[in-house]
Amino acid sequence: MPANLWNEAKTQKIFGKKKLLLSPHEHLVFWQTLDLIHADGAINSDQVKKLLQVNHMLTLLVPPLEKIQKSMPAQALTFVDVGCGKSYLSLALCYFLSLPHSQIPKSNVIGFDTNVKVIESARKAASALNLSDHISFYGEQVNISKVDNQRVHAVFALHACDTASDEALAFALQHKADFVAVAPCCQAELCSLLNKPSEAQKISALRAVFTSPQLLREASATWTDALRMSFLGAHGYDVVATEFVPSSHTPKNRLISGRRMAQHNVEKQKEFEELKSLLGGVELKLEKLILEHS
Repeated sequence: MPANLWNEAKTQKIFGKKKLLLSPHEHLVFWQTLDLIHADGAINSDQVKKLLQVNHMLTLLVPPLEKIQKSMPAQALTFVDVGCGKSYLSLALCYFLSLPHSQIPKSNVIGFDTNVKVIESARKAASALNLSDHISFYGEQVNISKVDNQRVHAVFALHACDTASDEALAFALQHKADFVAVAPCCQAELCSLLNKPSEAQKISALRAVFTSPQLLREASATWTDALRMSFLGAHGYDVVATEFVPSSHTPKNRLISGRRMAQHNVEKQKEFEELKSLLGGVELKLEKLILEHS
């Protein structure tokens, strides 16, 4: 393919001055292998959005991962992608970390997803990119036994639907991962619990929320993630919530990320219990999963 189909000028014309760790003109074969750029060099609007999303996630994930590596320079790091889907992020991370300038040269990426077809596709892409020695994919639920003999340093999950986000967070907590990043979506569990008679519904100031299904859905999504953040904080994580892509790309654009700082945080545990009590003592699957394995 003629080199002038993708050059720096074309990249700037389509993507502007956005920071791209894996720019199309420098890493064209990678993006073509992921089918985010066609063989003839063409790219459509959906592919542009996905390429930007993957690049932006890399800019969010790489710095904290590099900090972990600096804190344990001799150790090979293991990262787990829960519900990896088409594995764009897993493959991009593994590929980026395999480049000569990588600060994390001995990393290992593991992806889990119950969709066997996308797992096979991800394996083929890894093989085509010569990444098979550093990335593994399993067509099943996230399985602790697959990484029992490995220290898990980071866990991430993008658009893990409803309680799948809880499973990813629980996996991170069980393995005491140094870093976790989850982009939740479709937070339905708490909404279904709050639809039932509860102590929270007795709070008159919240009556407008409980009598409006639309407000309850949105409020429940926020409360769900607030509970998750408080729970992570209670287990020693320094947690933040950020918008990881513009809402024009997807309305599900909240990223919960945290760095493990301690074994436990008494003040954050108190905050979690207070929030849980305010919501009528509800118990998310995340808490249940941790209690089951404690």
